[in-house]
Amino acid sequence: MIELALSPGDPVPLHPAPVKKFRGTRLPGGGLQVAEKEGYFISIHEYPAPLFSLSLRTIQFNTEQKLHTRELVKGLRLEMVLTGQLHINNLAGQERILLPGQYHITEMSSFQSHYMPGQGCCYFCVHYTPELLTGMRMSNIEEISPRIVPSPMRDLLFRMLENPFEGQVRDFYYENSSRDLLFYHIAVPPLTMPGDLTPTEIAACYAADRIIAENLSIHIPIHELARRTGTNVFVLKHGFPKLFGTGVFERLMQRKMERAKYLLETTDKLVQDVGELSGYETVTGFVTTFRKWYGTSPKDYRKKSRGLM
Repeated sequence: MIELALSPGDPVPLHPAPVKKFRGTRLPGGGLQVAEKEGYFISIHEYPAPLFSLSLRTIQFNTEQKLHTRELVKGLRLEMVLTGQLHINNLAGQERILLPGQYHITEMSSFQSHYMPGQGCCYFCVHYTPELLTGMRMSNIEEISPRIVPSPMRDLLFRMLENPFEGQVRDFYYENSSRDLLFYHIAVPPLTMPGDLTPTEIAACYAADRIIAENLSIHIPIHELARRTGTNVFVLKHGFPKLFGTGVFERLMQRKMERAKYLLETTDKLVQDVGELSGYETVTGFVTTFRKWYGTSPKDYRKKSRGLM
C-alpha cells in the first residue's frame, strides 16, 4: 500500500516474501514484502481490512540516503516509532522527527525520509478510513506533531504485535485495538516527561525497552543495551525507573510476566508452552516465578480470568 523510491528517483522494488522465514518483529497475520539490495534492506508487513489497515515497516541503509514514500491509502494515519529515528520532510520542506516511544497523527500522502549510515528505523502505522472515523464520531481528529506514547497505547501496541488470534477473531481484535489507540490518544493527556531526561535519552530508554520485549529469553547486560541504543549505562539506570517505574532487569521480569498473563487469558496453550513463549527454559522456573508475582499458579490464574473459579 506504499510506493518507495530512492533520492535519484529510482523505484524500490518490493517483492512478496515468506513470513515464516522472516527474523525480526512481525505483524501477526500480515503479508510481507521485502526489498533487499547491496546497501539497504526494507521489509513491509501489511494487514489490510475494509475499515482500516496496519503496517509494520523496517528500513535500514548502509549509506546516507533519502527515501521517498507515497502512501496509496489516503486518509488519517497514526504512526509510532519502535526503534531508530524517522526523519520526515513533507512537500513543503517542513521537517518532523520521531524518536522511539513517540507517535504522531498525519494525513501526509507523500513525504521524504532521511537515513544515516547504519541508523535504520522500525515504525508501526494504522490507516483509518473516513467511514471508520465517522462511525467512531472522530472525523474531526486533526494532525498532531510528535508526542510521547502514553503507556496504555504502548502496551496495546505490544499486544497487537503478539496477537495470538486467527481468522475473524483476529480481524475483530485488530479493529478494536485500532479504535482503542485513537481513544487513548484523545483520553490520555499528553505526557510531561522528567525534565532531567533529554528527548534523546528518553528515546534510548524506549528503544532499550523494545529490545527487552523482543528478547525475553535472553538477559541482555545493561552495557550491551546501552551500546545498542547509542547511550550509556547511567542513562538507562536513571531513566528506566522514571519512565517505567522499575529497573532494567526488573523490567525484563515484568515483560515476561505480562506476556505470560496475556497468553493465559487469550489462548489455550499448555502452561509449558506459555512459559517457553515468555522466556523460560523450564516449566518449574516459570510456575515458581508466576506464583511469586501473582500469588497463584498459571492454571488457577487462567481459570479465574475465565470465571471458572
